[in-house]
Amino acid sequence: LEISGIYAGYLERPINDVERFKKDESLLIPEDISYSNIGGISIEMCEKLETTRPRTLGAASRIKGITPGCLTALFSHVRNASQTQ
Repeated sequence: LEISGIYAGYLERPINDVERFKKDESLLIPEDISYSNIGGISIEMCEKLETTRPRTLGAASRIKGITPGCLTALFSHVRNASQTQ
């Protein structure tokens, strides 16, 4: 129980990220997006995204090898870009 209390914040964040992502799975990714300009995405992830050019976050999540961290960074970038337009 003590361990759960110590790590509760660390456990809640990924769960919240997954729940938020499920709600926004249909969020469109701009066609002209430059994946290399997104902070927190590795070169390998950029190459996979550039090759497949997914149209939605859901499509990006189904690309083999794409990490949850990459999806979170992509989600944040697309959401922030759409809010500033």
